[in-house]
Parts: sequence; structure tokens; C-alpha cells
Amino acid sequence: MVSLRERVKELLDKGLPEHEIISQLKKEGFKTEEIETSIGQELVERLYKEESVQKKEEVVEEKVSEKLEAGLKELEKYMKKEEIREPSLSVFIKVEKYGEIINTLERARNKIDVVEKNLNLLKESDKLRSEVLDSFKTALSALILEIINLDNLFEKPGGPIEEMIPKEGKEEELTKRFEEEVKSLRERLENLKKTMESSF
Repeated sequence: MVSLRERVKELLDKGLPEHEIISQLKKEGFKTEEIETSIGQELVERLYKEESVQKKEEVVEEKVSEKLEAGLKELEKYMKKEEIREPSLSVFIKVEKYGEIINTLERARNKIDVVEKNLNLLKESDKLRSEVLDSFKTALSALILEIINLDNLFEKPGGPIEEMIPKEGKEEELTKRFEEEVKSLRERLENLKKTMESSF
């Protein structure tokens, strides 16, 4: 039987976007959490190949810089590929999804905090670069997955309208809160991109 990791590699090699991979593997019986973890691990491996154990210090520093640049490019790619779509007439959110969306936004903010912290550490001391790099790679991969997860929570028209509209007169309140959360997340992502571009 083909393992989950092998299936993830196979589907990524075919160029499928992450939300389609998750959907396909769920149909094959794999759990969502395991799928997302496997995708994150595979993305990290593909982005950051292990360097030879014996490297001169200056070569290591050069490779670290290249990896940071690759991380920035990957973040930009997924921000475009899996763009966070703001609410509009063509996008609806199911009532039961509001809490999940807010939680996903919170997790994404936490991931940004980790990435920003690691960037600050890298700027403070060259001696910390190698020590912080692993944490940076993991946080960046996790942030990408949270953006993908957020995109997957949006629903396009098609379901019963009563499932799409918040009940108990909370539509305006929830929509306003959601729009503010998305706007805040977008601003932080843009600031993070600028920080990475100016620093590395």
C-alpha cells in the first residue's frame, strides 16, 4: 500500500495545488491533520536541502542567505497562488465556518509572530543564523499551510441559502469582524514581505 508521504510527493509532482491534494487524499481515507503535516514536511524538504556536514563557514553563510531568499519567494508564490479572498457577492461563508475561520486567522497571526521573531534574531547576530534557520523554515512552512487552510474555508455559492447566512441577526456583526480580521492579516503579511525583502 502506498504511504501518505509517497502520495503527497506524487500529487505535488503533478503540480496540484495543496487544497486539491488535501481533498483527494481525504477521499482516499487519510486524515486532514496528517495530510497537512505531510504536505508541510514535503514542502520544507523541497525548499531546503540538507547541506554537506563539512562546509566552510563562509559557504554555510552563503547557503543560509540563499535559503532565506528561497523562503521569501515561496511565501510570495503562495500568497499569490492561494490568495486570501475577501468577502464579496461571489463568496459566502457557512455559519458553522465563522468560528473556524477566526481560529485559523489567529493561528496565522501566531505563525507570523514566529517568523518575525526569527527574522529579528537573524538580524541581531550572525552566530545565531544556523541555530534559528530550522525554526524559521518550520514557521514559514506552517504559515503557508494556514493561508491555504483559510482559503479552503471560503465557500462559493451553491449550497442552501439558509446555510450561508448567519442567524439570530448576527450577519452584520460577524461579517464586519471577519473583514477586519482578514484586513489585519493581509497588512501583516505585506509588512512581513517588506521586512524580508529589506533584510535579506
